[in-house]
Amino acid sequence: MKTSKVIITIALILLAWCAQSKFGLFGRFNFATAYMDRWNGKERIIIFGEPFETDSIKSATAPRLGFTYERLEDCTVTTSFVNGVTDYNSIMSDAINNRLGENWNDRLEREIADIKAQGKE
Repeated sequence: MKTSKVIITIALILLAWCAQSKFGLFGRFNFATAYMDRWNGKERIIIFGEPFETDSIKSATAPRLGFTYERLEDCTVTTSFVNGVTDYNSIMSDAINNRLGENWNDRLEREIADIKAQGKE
């Protein structure tokens, strides 16, 4: 009896570790939180890493299309974090595709290009 409890405990620990490393289940952003945010109408795309010059323009332009970009700063980027954010963004992109059509990213990029062109004039 005691041996089976130990084996079950070890199996659960290994399963939790695998779930964390593959899906980022214990992080803030993963496929489960994406479905919850989608259900609550909070569509957003998570960006992290080195900032690009267009990030601030994306953050200002995206609300016109009905979603937001959220930049995570000062975060530790691990494999499980990247996997969780990738799953989160994939589900959010599907939701935005359903609402705006497949070309929403092209529309956003055109608006960014227009804003950058106006800034250079």
